[in-house]
Amino acid sequence: MQSDFRFYKGIFHSQFESSGVIDLKVLRFADLQLQPRMILKVEEEITGEEFEKHKQRIQQDTGKQFSSAKQDANDRPTARVAMTDEQVIELEFSDGKSRAVYCRELYAEYGKGLVPETFTAHDFVAANDGVSHGRITGRAWVKIPQLSEEEIQEKRKRSLTNFQETGKDA
Repeated sequence: MQSDFRFYKGIFHSQFESSGVIDLKVLRFADLQLQPRMILKVEEEITGEEFEKHKQRIQQDTGKQFSSAKQDANDRPTARVAMTDEQVIELEFSDGKSRAVYCRELYAEYGKGLVPETFTAHDFVAANDGVSHGRITGRAWVKIPQLSEEEIQEKRKRSLTNFQETGKDA
């Protein structure tokens, strides 16, 4: 498998689920789990060093694959999520083109003022039987492996086989 990666930062939209408290107005979360469909509106390609800087900062607050809510330096609540299991996300570029890619790592941050309000207009939270779900928008940094067409086809085949066997995507 190739070890070449591209790194991007941008505005991130995702669905989420949580068995805990969710309040988007003050960004209180408990056990926030990102769900497909995930979209990154790419603002720019960044260096691996810049990606690592944001990864370290977010991991300090979240631990691996957990979320946290705490106040930032301007006393605004901030939630941070680290996703280290490989997922398919959609990259949308400024030229209007988009493509689905395998994302190796994603680090997201949510808070008032992190993205323009026009991007958060469709965010929502709903609850049913003690489980909250909805859509949330924030800023994210992603690590995307550069895969050959053969590697992509193999991943799709494994994902389909896993889905047929378990009902869940790989």
